[in-house]
Amino acid sequence: MTPTPTPAAPPSAALSARLGGVLLGAALLGAVAVFAAACAGTGGSGAPTATEYADYELDDGSAADRLLAVGDFEAAARLYQDAIEAGDDSAVLREKFANARRRAAQMRAAKALDAAARGNADAAARHLAAAETYAPGASLVRRTRAQLGDLLSAAVRARELVAQADVLMEREPERARDLLAEARSLDPRNAQIVTALREATLRTAAARAAARAEKAWADGLRTVALRELETARFAGRPVGRALAVRALIEDDLLRETLDGDLDTLRRARVISIESSLSSSAVRTIRDRLVAALTAEAGRLLEANRPAVAALLETECLRLGVAIATPAVDAVTKRAQIHIAIAAFDDAT
Repeated sequence: MTPTPTPAAPPSAALSARLGGVLLGAALLGAVAVFAAACAGTGGSGAPTATEYADYELDDGSAADRLLAVGDFEAAARLYQDAIEAGDDSAVLREKFANARRRAAQMRAAKALDAAARGNADAAARHLAAAETYAPGASLVRRTRAQLGDLLSAAVRARELVAQADVLMEREPERARDLLAEARSLDPRNAQIVTALREATLRTAAARAAARAEKAWADGLRTVALRELETARFAGRPVGRALAVRALIEDDLLRETLDGDLDTLRRARVISIESSLSSSAVRTIRDRLVAALTAEAGRLLEANRPAVAALLETECLRLGVAIATPAVDAVTKRAQIHIAIAAFDDAT
């Protein structure tokens, strides 16, 4: 009878993953090396090739034995189980089956530790679950479960925090940033969390700029408000708080230009463009300015001041609005020079 292999020794260093956020480090990698050495096959250096697998389609047990020898413990366990279910229920075969399952569990436990040491909690959980299907009561599997328990719990909690932050990212970026910072403390090697945290941080800065713009606008510091509003962007687009501030500015400008003078209308038009208001608001403010310019040009023309009236009509044209230009026409006509040449005698 083939001696039953001794189970792998426990790792020499305990894992230190806790909810405080420190993942498994060099000691865990050392433990993985110990497990891998303990689980290595005794008769080969790796998995068999596709050609060698052809020899394993035998019914006399040698196929499973050879798989076991080259370290493919899971495949060996499946073949031993098939043989037992087919009627070969000998004590020797059952011992081989138990040995293959135990070593498969050891290998999976080692892979779980290796994945955890590299920060891949999902892979660690999958390998640990597989180990428990082979030998749930094995001391090695129980120890691995205890060692990885905090890490896996932290990974689950981190995923929950990421999901919550994703919902809040645009509406409440500062809250999303706090959630993602907590998630990173639980799973610091997770690239997805790092990327999301960077986005939340940038969105938070943009939202704060929008808040400063809103306060400056309320205080009458319109130049400051426009400067802050321009920086309230993420990936080139205004954040939600900036859009709300723009809506506030739009309402104020439309109210101010209902009966504003020319200077008010001109300033409102400049602000509407610099603050990137809606096209309809920009067009409405422009049209109100054109109407006021046209009315003032008419009054000046009646007061016999066609030159100044012509300047106002020209301003309308430069705004892109086609209007009648009686003052421009009158000034142009007056500015025409007529040269008369009298006939003369060629002999003089």
